[in-house]
Amino acid sequence: MAYASLLSLTQTLEQILHHPDDQCQVLHQHEEQIGRSLLEKVRFFLSFLEDHSQKNSETIRCLEGRIRVAAYEAEDIIEAQIDTSDQIVSDSRNHCERCMEFRRYNLANKYENLQKVIQELDSISEQVVNMKDRNDVEILPPKNPFPAGSSKSGSSNNSDMVGFDDDLMQVKDRLTRPPSKLKIISIVGMGGISKTTFARNVYDDPLIEYHFHIRAWTTISQEYNVKKMLTDLLDSTKYQSHIENLAEKLYKCLKGRRYLIVLDDMWDTKAWDEVQRLFPDDNNGSRIILTTRLADVAVYAGSSRAIHHLSCLSPEKSWNLLHKTVFGEECCPCELGEIGKEIAKNCKGLPLALVVIGGLLYKGKRTLDYWMYVKQNVNSAVIGTDDQFMEILLLSYNHLPHHLRACFLYMAVFPEDYKIRKYELTKLWVAEGFIKPDRSKSLEAVAEKYVEDLVDRNMILAHKRSYTGKIKICSIHDLMRDLCVRKAQEENFLHLFDRPVKNFPEGTYNQRRLSIHSDIYGHHLEDVYGSYVRSLGCYLDNSINETVALVETSFIRSFLLLRVLNAFRISSSEFPVEIVELVNLRYIALKCI
Repeated sequence: MAYASLLSLTQTLEQILHHPDDQCQVLHQHEEQIGRSLLEKVRFFLSFLEDHSQKNSETIRCLEGRIRVAAYEAEDIIEAQIDTSDQIVSDSRNHCERCMEFRRYNLANKYENLQKVIQELDSISEQVVNMKDRNDVEILPPKNPFPAGSSKSGSSNNSDMVGFDDDLMQVKDRLTRPPSKLKIISIVGMGGISKTTFARNVYDDPLIEYHFHIRAWTTISQEYNVKKMLTDLLDSTKYQSHIENLAEKLYKCLKGRRYLIVLDDMWDTKAWDEVQRLFPDDNNGSRIILTTRLADVAVYAGSSRAIHHLSCLSPEKSWNLLHKTVFGEECCPCELGEIGKEIAKNCKGLPLALVVIGGLLYKGKRTLDYWMYVKQNVNSAVIGTDDQFMEILLLSYNHLPHHLRACFLYMAVFPEDYKIRKYELTKLWVAEGFIKPDRSKSLEAVAEKYVEDLVDRNMILAHKRSYTGKIKICSIHDLMRDLCVRKAQEENFLHLFDRPVKNFPEGTYNQRRLSIHSDIYGHHLEDVYGSYVRSLGCYLDNSINETVALVETSFIRSFLLLRVLNAFRISSSEFPVEIVELVNLRYIALKCI
């Protein structure tokens, strides 16, 4: 995560360059010049990444990897100079003063290494400038051969709509009843919730077909093309689309007629700006259906009072859909009924997951052993049997702006089905250095806005709200979490220990964040990771043996640069003095046993 590493480095540099104590000369002049030069380069790269946050480019991905490594190395060099003398803890009464006294940075000792980092950043900067001059930030075509969010066939599949009968009735009612003024109805939900299939069922309904004079459909997707949008809409109306001035032709085609337009899979408000003027309002009951994962796009299009959120199915409706997919109109064998309901429940109400699993069960052996195996491996079965499913979820991640990506990936820190308090989450994000400062708001307030943004994008779920509507507790869908874990590991963002291990796997060294969900023989952690770690979280289940080595706190001294120590179990009635030596620590949550 290049952007997150740059943000963190920015905060570290600003801290030492703008030290509050004027009498404490933290930096000599030449050291300050190094720091300011480095800060200037960091800000340049932050601006570059923000400008190219939506580019799916191999060139940019390679640059991000180099930037991330360089930023981490620079931060390691700087923070390693923090003096952690035992004097800090010798007198608890003067702890605050002594902490400030010993937070001294000596860049001169690492001058040569920092110069190498700066040279690498200069090299990257030169490549960025040349790339801008040539305007060669290529856009890679999407791997998914199907329209984003669509079903495999792109056609109506009534079995997919099992459990959405009430939703279908509500939307059809909005389409056919007053007011007569042009109305925009948005279908909003997370990837895999079947928004496209839902819209297709409405679009192809005989009553809807009879009610409207003209119906037209276009799929927009992330990399939209205005000409293709207009061509699709004209083709749907059965008018010739190979003429000049497609926009004028479309407007004349719709003028005076009651029409239904479906704009499927909209990601950008600019796409709406391109076409909205082409839809005349003749006060005749015309309607526009817009499907999107992004609530702000729906509001921008003018449908704030007509947003229809598709929610995950209940366990009962999930089983009905799974049953329909596997057996059709046949009955389910008695011996498979209960296990089938468990499988449906484990899909957590996501229709696309249920359809994928249903297809797997339909083709597989109808035996108790096989169905039990599928139950125990629902998530891996869904992702492993349908690459399109992961591509659909991945689109949501790829569309995230850089400032939200690290925040989303951080959700992988928490165990499956974990209910996350917003207060805890925002504090952790701030401590990790993920939040971009805003002069008009506190970091916590900005972090709260990030939570709302991720909920509006259907990346995380608002599990509980206050009476004023503010999020109190949030969570993440299991399958979205699987994507989160996969991307976090690909990006070298964190390493997750979610099963007992005795030997550390290759490729897990130099990790900056560790999340521990299982007994991993913790006394080896310091030998493997040492000072690389900035965040250490422990989410042990109550069933784990309380004598696990993680209850020992003496090894914490090895993590000199630790910022976050979360949900850690200690077997002491007194505050462990080892923690006081962690002068970089910004967040601490301890559980005494």
